[in-house]
Amino acid sequence: ITNGYSMDVMEIDGASNNGVDSIRELRNKVNFAPAEGRYKIYIIDEVHMLSQGAFNALLKTLEEPPSHVIFIFATTDPHKIPSTILSRCQWFNFRRISLTDIMDKLKMIAKDEKLNIDDKTLNIIARSSTGSMRDAESALDQIIAYCGKDITSQSVREVLGIIEEEVFFEFLEAIIKNETLKGIEIINRTSDLGEDASQFIKNLMEYVHNLSLAKVCQKEILNLKGIFSEDRERLLKQSKMIKLEKLFNIVNYLAEAERKMRYT
Repeated sequence: ITNGYSMDVMEIDGASNNGVDSIRELRNKVNFAPAEGRYKIYIIDEVHMLSQGAFNALLKTLEEPPSHVIFIFATTDPHKIPSTILSRCQWFNFRRISLTDIMDKLKMIAKDEKLNIDDKTLNIIARSSTGSMRDAESALDQIIAYCGKDITSQSVREVLGIIEEEVFFEFLEAIIKNETLKGIEIINRTSDLGEDASQFIKNLMEYVHNLSLAKVCQKEILNLKGIFSEDRERLLKQSKMIKLEKLFNIVNYLAEAERKMRYT
């Protein structure tokens, strides 16, 4: 199974095999006994991409499954799966991997690959992965291909399209001081650098979220989130300059802007 050539474990891409015919073909296969082990395992990735007709075709098999067959449905959108299917499944939620664990794995890879990269730069990669080890490793591979062995925080930001924290500090400062022109200048500057507007909003929302935590919880929560000392002190300083109510209003405006960007 680990080496990927077990005849009793089959993985199916639900996105590209989402029709009724694909599921009917699968139903015919499940009647065959396993070749080696006790069970035949069918893994359907992105199962929420199946059509309604495909789900209906699959339902009969789930109602009376052969004793030697186990189905594993993987999805990031369980709410898109019909309740008739969900009610016949055991549901396991996989939590995001902690920032510390991702950092530890990236440090190990960096050591094995003899990379010249500091902890702060690894932290940027780890935070960008939002709890996915696969995304973190994929990002590091992409960065190595672009930068070679010597990797800086600036080059990582360029590859991953991450804007420097200083930009958001300046932008929030402009909002706090009601300096509209300065805020527009910052947006224009990031746009001239080729930064994507939706990515700018997403990163700004994360910054405002951290600023809210700094306002409410002070240092302790920022330590847990793995924010480095210089960024932490800057957040704490700025959090004293703005009211919590105004921060919540900013979050609401950004959420609305992100929603509109998604459908334009």
